[in-house]
Formats: sequence, structure tokens, C-alpha cells
Amino acid sequence: MPLNKVGMITIENLMLVSEELRKIFGEEQGLLEHLSDKLRAVKEASIAMEYPEANELHLENLTNLKSFSLGGIVEWPSLKRVTLNHCPNIRKFGLGRTKESELKSIIMENQVSLTDIFESWDDLFSTIVEYDVDSTEGLRKIILNLQPSHFINLRVFRAKNCDKIVNEFISLSLDRSKKLEVIEIQHCKSSKYLFDFFNPFKQVNYFTQIKELKLIEVYEMKSLYHPFAQRYLDFRNLEIIYIRICPSILYLFHIVMAMEQLKEIKLEACEDLKDVVYNKDHQLAHVFPRLSKVELKCLSRLERFSKMCKGFMSLKTLIIEECPSLVEFISDRAILGDFLEPMTNSFELEEIKLDNCHVLHYVASFATPFQIKNLKKLSVSHCDELKMVIVLEDKKPSSIEILPNLEELILINLPKLTHIIDKENAGLYKNLHTLQVERCESLNWLPMPLTLKNMKILDCYALGEIIIVKKEEVKEKNQFSELEDVTLQNLRNLNAAFPSTSEFPSLETLKIKDCPSLMTFVEETNELKKQEQATSSYFFPNSLSLEKLKVLYIEHDVKELWHYSSPSESFCQLKNLTLSNNNKLLSAISSSMIIRFNNMKVLNLDKCELLTTIFNIEDDTLDHPMKEMLPQLRTIGLSNLNSFKFVWNKEPHVPFFSNLMSLFIMHCGSIESLFSLSSSKNLEKLKLLRLCSCKQLKEVIWGDKDENVSTIFPQMKCLVLKDLPKLVNFSQYNGTFDWPNLQTVRVSNVPSMKTFSTGNLNTPLLRSVDITFVKKLWFENLNDTISFIHKDSEGAIPKHTKKEKKNDH
Repeated sequence: MPLNKVGMITIENLMLVSEELRKIFGEEQGLLEHLSDKLRAVKEASIAMEYPEANELHLENLTNLKSFSLGGIVEWPSLKRVTLNHCPNIRKFGLGRTKESELKSIIMENQVSLTDIFESWDDLFSTIVEYDVDSTEGLRKIILNLQPSHFINLRVFRAKNCDKIVNEFISLSLDRSKKLEVIEIQHCKSSKYLFDFFNPFKQVNYFTQIKELKLIEVYEMKSLYHPFAQRYLDFRNLEIIYIRICPSILYLFHIVMAMEQLKEIKLEACEDLKDVVYNKDHQLAHVFPRLSKVELKCLSRLERFSKMCKGFMSLKTLIIEECPSLVEFISDRAILGDFLEPMTNSFELEEIKLDNCHVLHYVASFATPFQIKNLKKLSVSHCDELKMVIVLEDKKPSSIEILPNLEELILINLPKLTHIIDKENAGLYKNLHTLQVERCESLNWLPMPLTLKNMKILDCYALGEIIIVKKEEVKEKNQFSELEDVTLQNLRNLNAAFPSTSEFPSLETLKIKDCPSLMTFVEETNELKKQEQATSSYFFPNSLSLEKLKVLYIEHDVKELWHYSSPSESFCQLKNLTLSNNNKLLSAISSSMIIRFNNMKVLNLDKCELLTTIFNIEDDTLDHPMKEMLPQLRTIGLSNLNSFKFVWNKEPHVPFFSNLMSLFIMHCGSIESLFSLSSSKNLEKLKLLRLCSCKQLKEVIWGDKDENVSTIFPQMKCLVLKDLPKLVNFSQYNGTFDWPNLQTVRVSNVPSMKTFSTGNLNTPLLRSVDITFVKKLWFENLNDTISFIHKDSEGAIPKHTKKEKKNDH
């Protein structure tokens, strides 16, 4: 490519320069000397080089570069963009000659003024559109050489690492920068006011085209402009304000400044900021008619946005976080108030998020019910003094629904919150999909619509009622047609989760934990209470249908979960069942319920003190015969069951656990054995068996020694036996245990086991027994190894006879 055809000169393009020079001067030996002679001739002849099509020049980290050419002037008639970084030794006019009329962008870092390195056909800065400067020295040189025509077409100004000279540049730009749209200042010191000027002889509006103002780490600035300068500033087209880490700023604007196009304000980490809009005389003003987003974050002294300020009809998103001194947004110790009332029909607010606003009392405060039609998401968290979400001075019942389109309500860690809204004015929301309430310890009443999809209520100690339905609104059935997920946790005073007329056709996940007063999921009807029927002791009344329930987790005292006369389709989709912290339950699953559990995959039982049996198949009569029990069950976990003795009170005569892969039994002090020899043939898919801390366990498989069973646990890969003081052996079966896939056996603190099994063992893949995570033993077969471990634990074997394998890992 000919050099004069290069469109962009960068470090990479220097390779092209090298190739071009090779074409010009040849490849002969002594090239360096030849080049030196040629270049010297070029220099003496002062031949000018021109790049008519080059539009961009990018030079970076060229510390020894002094000149682009050894000889005559290099000309750049079409150059539009220049980027120079860390090229400190370029001599005056060292880059040649350019036309300012073409130059649109200049970005310089750690560099001297552009006027020192380019010679211009015309005024260098007269047509520049974008200008970046990153040092005080560079900006000072620009100001010293400033001409009347400079920067008259400037649209974007960016300054970094400058001192207060940046204020001088802004002041000098007043009459010339009529097209300026963007100001970005970072890591700079400022005078008290960013825009600090006063001219009593001119009635001119400045910065009329400014659209974006971005200030990051600007120090010593108290406000954007001096009060006297306000009359000359016109931010009618300002759209975005972003200010971050400006620790000295006290406020941004005065109340009388109108910003008709302002769409977004984002303020963050400005320690001294008290008011966004300073309104000393509490003048009523409409100043932000198009403001759609406000973000206020980490403003430790902020007390309010402004006083007596209206005109937020376009506001869609309001986020206030880490503003512990915030008293109110505008008035009434609330975020929303009657200042919105004139804009009722056009108010567009869609999202409110409040976090760590510790002196705020209310989210909204209205004299009379006021409808916020577009609000979809409301999140309030860690506000220590919040007493109510919405407070109304007028206590008369009203048909106005305040939040008709609210979809998500999140309330977290609000210790003084007692109500969302007054009971007398319960018209609140009808389209709510997500309700999350956590750590609201004073909340005692919680309205809930029938449109919910997800409900999560945690650590609300005073909560006694979750849903209140007014008498005149009571219907034959309350159907939560979309409710899929319910979590209730640590609700000490909750007696019943839902009214007796509730239905849940879509409920898939139900988790209940530490709700000691909750005796029933659905409140009993008055008829059942009077009749004192047997079903009254069941957590799920026999009238309740949960056809789509897949996950059930209950961690508190329940004597009986369900009745055999429950609707036939109820619980049939259950896949995961966990019961924990239950001091009343005697058995988990009856035979009538086993029939329904063909889809169950996971069963976990923990800390059920009185539970003796997992499956009870004698408590009632089966209505129809079964071909198989629990065919999809994959995992069983049993832990901390001190009274647990039997998996089955009577082993079934049909296959069971045909797909069981993992069985964990830990801290079950009463069980003596697990399965009979004949029933163990059902466990063909079992891969992992872990038995720990069962102090009464004597054998895992029991039965007739001479019973004929060909293969037990053919898929077993891992067996763990730990802290089993009475375990004598795995089984007394005299036949052969064929475990073709067994690879890992871990044995620890099993002092009574002299041999693994009385019969033969076939474990072709087993190569050692793990004693600890690093210590392994092996003596030809599993029985001999277990026998050695037993003798070693009694000190009967000299140390020099031990054969140990160290874990290579």
C-alpha cells in the first residue's frame, strides 16, 4: 500500500512505512548506510510529504519520537482525529501541518498542547468538535494561546487531572461554546462553583445546548453555579446529570432554575449534599416536567430532594439507597405525597426502591386516597423508623385502589412497620404477583390478593393474620389460581396461613419453618370446629386439594400431615418431601399416601424425636392393589431420629425403592438393622450407602444365613461406615456378596466388626479401605482387611506387620 494512501496512522501502520521504504531504497547489502544517505538527501531537499487520505493519527508510548519526518513538512489535509499519549519529546511542529477545518477530535494524555506539535494552515481549534485534556499544564497552554475563533464548534469537552484552571476554561468558553453538549470532568479540583462568573452588562443565556453533565471526583466544589450566575445559565436542554464522589457539594440547583428536558439525575457518594434543589424561601415551583429517573446513593447527609417542588409527572424510576438522614423526598416525611395530586392523571412512576433510609416514616402520605396507577415494583429495606407504607389522613372507607397495578412488593428489615396500610382503607392492590416480607417484627396484619404467584414471609414475630377478607367480599371460594411458591418462616403468632375457603390449583412449592402456633395450613370451617371430627388434627384438612404440589418442606411440630380421605389427586405430583424439627410425628407416610407418591424423588427426615417408623402400611386398608411402591425415589436422608427403629413397620410384598441411588442414615440411635436379605434385592440401583453415628446398629442386612440371594447391591460404588460401636458385620449371610462396581469403602470407629460378612465377597474394583482421608489399608480382600482393622484397634498386631497405603492425593 502506498504511504500516501494510508487512512489511519497508528503503531501498527509503521510496518507499512517500513515496507514502503524497502520498496523505495531496495534490499541490497548495506541498506542502513544507503537509507541514511537517501534520508539526508531528502532532508536537504526539504521535500514535503503529504497524506491526503489519512483521517486519523494515533501515537502512543513513543518516548523518543521527536518528529514524524526527518526532512520536510508532513501535510495532513484530511486529518479528523488525533490521539497522543505519552509522547513527551515531540518537537514544535514535529508532526507536520494540518487543517483545523477538518479536525474534529483531539484526545491527549500526558502531552503538551497540540498547538506546539502541529503547524496549522488555519486556526487549529476553530472547528474542533471534541476536545480531551488530561493535565493542568496542557489546559493552561490552551488558555494562554486562546484565540477568538477557538472552540466555537466544540460539542464535547472532557477534562481529567486538572486543578482549578478548569473553571477558568469554562468561564472563557461562555461566549464561544454555544454548541457545547457534553461536559465531563474527572479527578479535578474546582473552585467553589463550577460555573462561576458574573457579568452585569450582558443579558445572555449560556450553555443552552448542554445535554449531559458528568462530574466524578471533583473536589472543593460547593455547588454547580454561583447564585449570581444563575440568571445567565440556561439548562433548558440538559438531559442527564451524573455526579459521583464530589464530597464538598452542598446542593445542585436553585429552585427557580427550570430544566424542561432533564430526564435523569444520578448522585452518588457526595458526603455533604443536603438538598438536591436548594429552596431557601420554600417557593412553589415546577422544575422537572420530563424527569424520568432519579438515583440517590450513599449520600450520608441528604435530607430531601427539595421543598415545595412539583412537576414529577414523568418520573418512572426512583432509587434511594444508603441515605440515612433522608427525612422526605419533598414533604410529609414520606417519599410520595400530596405534591403529586395535580398530576394524578399523568403520573408515570413504575418503580420505587428504598434502602437504608433510617429516619423515613412513610413511603406515601396522602390526605385522601390517591391512585398511583403505573407503579409496578416497590422495594423498601433497612429503614429503621418506617411505620407504615401508605398512610391516609382521611380514615373513611374508600373504593379507590391505591396501587392497582403493583406487581412486586418487597419489605425487608423494617422493625417498626406495623401495617402496610390502615385496615379501614384496605383498598391497596389487586394485581400483586410477588410478596416478600422479611424481618418486620412489628407487622401484625398483612393484606394479600388472590393474584399472587410467589409469597415469602420470614421473621415477622407479631404477624397473626396473613390475609383479611372483608365480610361483604366473602365468596364461596377464594381461589389463588396463580400461586406457585409459598414460604412461611419464623412466624411465632401465626395460627392459620389461609382462610378455610382457600384453593391452590397451581401451588408447587410449600416451605414452612418455625411457626409454632401454626396448627393447620388452611383454617377449619365453622362446621368442622363444631363437629370435632377426627380430621381436625391434620395439618392439611381432608377437603384441601394440592394437585400440583412438588416440593413440601415442613420444619415444625405436626402430629399428622394428611388424611387418607384427601382428594384423590392431592399430593400425587410431590417430588421432594422434607420433615424436620418435629416432636409429635410418629410415622411419616402411611400406605394410603404411598399410593400417591409415584413421583417422589427425594425424602429427608431430620430431628423428629418421636418418629419410630418411616413407612406405616398397617394403619389403614388399601383401596386398590399396588404393583410397586415409590418407584421414582432417588435419595433418602435420615438424620437425628433418636426413636427411629424401622424403615417399614412391615415390609411390603411388592417391589419398592427400585430406583433408589443414595441412602444416608446419621445419628439415629435406636435402629438395629435396615433391610431383610430378601427385600435388599429391591435396591439394585443403590450406589451410595452412608451409615454414621447409629449407636445401636448391629447389622445392615438381616435374615436367614442360608437364604439364597444371588446378588446384593450390584450398582454399589461407595460404602461409608463410621462411628457404629455395635455393628458386628454388614450381614451374616453365608452366600456370596457380588459387588462388581464397589470402588470406595470407608471404615472408621467400628470396634465390634470382626469381619465384613460371613460369606464370600466379590469386589473386583476395590483396592483399599479408607481409614482416614490420608490412610488406607488393604489385605487381599475386604474381609481380611476388616479383620486386620479390628485386631489393630485392640492392639493385637505388632506395628511391623501392618500394610498401609498412603493416599497419593
